[in-house]
Amino acid sequence: MQYFCLANNLGALTHLNYLSEYSCLKTLARKRDASIAKFRKKCKIGLTWGISYINKGITQRELWNVYSWDKIKKMRNYKGNPDITINRFIFQGRTHLTDRLKSERCENCDKTT
Repeated sequence: MQYFCLANNLGALTHLNYLSEYSCLKTLARKRDASIAKFRKKCKIGLTWGISYINKGITQRELWNVYSWDKIKKMRNYKGNPDITINRFIFQGRTHLTDRLKSERCENCDKTT
């Protein structure tokens, strides 16, 4: 969400959030033969709503994230870089001793032999 907070047309994004939330609520309420308001009251957790489920004998909850304008303004004032640089070398394999010897280069001082 922090990435999208930098956009100029946040009104469209909040409208999309509203549509997706009520689409999800309507689908879940319809499956349980209830109205959206009744289903939301039943699943209310704090200021938002969520779905409870059992995973390996432990009851867990999946909450619907609510983004108020205050939260969005705080995210906009965040001065960090939203673009994360990945480590390019993470998927490269290790070099073997023979490969390092063939390069004829000192690993400490980087001189060629």
